[in-house]
Order: sequence, then C-alpha cells, then structure tokens
Amino acid sequence: MIEYETRLKAWGNSVGIVIPKDKIEREHLKKNQMVKVVISPAKMVRVQDIFGKLKNWKKPTGQIMREVNKELDSKFFGTLKPRQTAQEFKDMVREGWK
Repeated sequence: MIEYETRLKAWGNSVGIVIPKDKIEREHLKKNQMVKVVISPAKMVRVQDIFGKLKNWKKPTGQIMREVNKELDSKFFGTLKPRQTAQEFKDMVREGWK
C-alpha cells in the first residue's frame, strides 16, 4: 500500500491523478489493473496520525493531567487554591449518582 499527496488534473471533462512511475514499480502495478482509491482532502487529520505520535508517551495520563491543571491554575488563578481536588469532585459526583 502506498500513500502520497497529488493534485487533481483536468482530463477532458473529468479530473484525474497521476501515479508516479516509482510508486507503480514499488507496488508492481500493471496497466488496466484494478486498484482501490481512497480520496480525502490533503489537510485532513487522521486518527492514525495522532495515535502514532502518542504511543511513545512515557508519563501516565493522570500525571499529565495534574501537570496541565497546575499550569492552568498558575496562569489563570495565580495563588488562589481550588476548593476541592479533582478526586474530591469525582467522589462527590459519584455519590450523587447513587
């Protein structure tokens, strides 16, 4: 399987794409062979791209969340202390659901 970006080109009353020779040779494609084409805008972000970048994270999610909360607190609230921790808030919500 190959993936690359290309521009649509006018071809009579239609549009078409050109597959470069090196890609045809790499996939051993032949003239008149059926191929599957998946079309998506070039700027689209795919989930596979995101998760491919996240798989090497070494920190647990909870630690990352605490670091983000700490940074946001310092930026937006200065020295104010929250009334309750995130865990206390979750416990309170769980109690309300019982």
